[in-house]
Amino acid sequence: MSKKSRSRRASAEAAEAGPRPRSFVKWAGGKRQLLPELLKRVPRPWRADRDRYYEPFVGAGSFYWELAPRWAHLNDLNSELVVSWQVVRDDAAGLIGVLKDIEEAYRKNPEDVFLQYRSLAPSLLSPVERAARFMFLNKSDFNGLYRVNSKGIFN
Repeated sequence: MSKKSRSRRASAEAAEAGPRPRSFVKWAGGKRQLLPELLKRVPRPWRADRDRYYEPFVGAGSFYWELAPRWAHLNDLNSELVVSWQVVRDDAAGLIGVLKDIEEAYRKNPEDVFLQYRSLAPSLLSPVERAARFMFLNKSDFNGLYRVNSKGIFN
């Protein structure tokens, strides 16, 4: 098969699959801007079968989404981010429901809702509530970044 044919086939397969998902968070150290260079360095045999992918620093997951592996083990140091990835995988519908409730309240009283969610202790929340809190703070905080201090408290 010619190089041009392979390229067309890959493009057709990508078009059939539809657009790739994008990250649900903005993350410091994200790899989105580096994707073209990173993709050049993915070994050809792996690109062919996209079998297993291990990511120790998933962050926003731009590289993961772009690679679209069949199986992945994703990890990160930030436990709120990890819980959020798990909830997106396991209970997206529940998460969307909680986020809609937060959005409705935020439209009525943004400052109070922000302060309320910032003050919540993640350890006292369900995984879905933790993920919703994390995503809300990520999107509503200064510059859209989730930051914690040395004690792990959102600031």
